[in-house]
Amino acid sequence: MEFARQSQAMRAAVKQPRMPSRALVDVLITILKAGLDRLVPEFSNELGYFYPDVLKVSVRYKVRDAEILEELANLGALEREHYDALILCPSCGSHFILSKLKCPSCGSERLRKEVTVSHVSCGAVNTVERVHGSTCRKCGEPLKPDNTVTIGVLYSCLSCGLRFETPSPLYRCGVCGTTFDHKSANYTVVYTYKVRVEVASRLEKQLITAEVKSLAESAGLIVAQPARVRGQSGFEHVFDLSVSDGKRVVYVDVVDSGPSAVVEALSSAAKTADIAEKPHFILAPKQLEGKVRANPAEALKTYESADDILEKTSNTLESFFGRRPKIGVK
Repeated sequence: MEFARQSQAMRAAVKQPRMPSRALVDVLITILKAGLDRLVPEFSNELGYFYPDVLKVSVRYKVRDAEILEELANLGALEREHYDALILCPSCGSHFILSKLKCPSCGSERLRKEVTVSHVSCGAVNTVERVHGSTCRKCGEPLKPDNTVTIGVLYSCLSCGLRFETPSPLYRCGVCGTTFDHKSANYTVVYTYKVRVEVASRLEKQLITAEVKSLAESAGLIVAQPARVRGQSGFEHVFDLSVSDGKRVVYVDVVDSGPSAVVEALSSAAKTADIAEKPHFILAPKQLEGKVRANPAEALKTYESADDILEKTSNTLESFFGRRPKIGVK
C-alpha cells in the first residue's frame, strides 16, 4: 500500500513538478553519488540553518535548499526526522530575531522585573531588581546567588501599573524591524532527512526519463515509453524509451546513480550487443566510466548533472535525426 502511494506521488510529480525537476535530479545525483544516508543541517549567522550538501544546487536554481528537500520528502525519497525549531520573521523570513517581553494587558514594553528572595543568613525576605549589587534590608549583608533562595519573580508595567508573574512574548526582527508576537511568528521546524535509497534511485530515473522524453518531443520526435524489441538472440528486450521520426528509431536506457548502477549499466550494455543493428544509447552516472563498457563505446553517455544529461541527449538525437531539441529552462 505504501509502495503504491509513493509510486503514484512520483508519477504525479514527474507530470507536474512543483519546482524545477532538474533541481530535484541534481540533488538526487549528489545524494546517491556520495552515498549519503542522512542530510543534516548546519547553522551560520549569515544563512541560518542550511544543508551543505544541497546548497550549491539550491543557489543555482534559485530555490531554498529546504524546499527541494521537502519536495523529495513528499515524494517519499527522504524521511523527515525532527532536528530543531525556530522563529523566523513573518515579514522577511530572517532568523535574526530579538526576544522581548510586553505587558499582557496594555502591550507596553516598559516593564520592571523584581525578584523576591530569602536571605539564608538572617531569614529576611528581600524584593530587588537584581540579586547582584543588592544588600539585605535586615542585616545589610551583600546578597549573592549562593546565600539566597528565590521565592518568586514579579513584573511591573510602568505604563498601566499592572503587576504580573508571566509577561507576554514579543519579538523584533533585526533585519526589517518588524515587531510581532507568538501568534504571528513564523514558527519553523527544521529536519534531518534520512535518505530512502531505493525510492530515491527510482525517482531519479523517473525524472531523468521524463526530461529525455520532453526533450525528444520538443524536436517533433515520437516517444514510446517503455519500448520493446527482439534481439539477435531471440530474446525480447525492454528499454526505457524509444525515439523515432517515423522512419528511424533509437532506443534509450536510463541508469540511475543508486547502488545498483553498475549492474543496471552492464545489463543495458548487454542489450546493446544483442541489438547491434538497432541504435541504442545508455545514460549512466559519470562514476561508471571505466567500470562498464558498451559496444560501440559511444553508446555509453555518462552524466554528472541534469544539464549534462540534456546536452548529451540533445547532441545524440541531433546527430541521428538531424533535429536539434530545445533545451528549455526548468
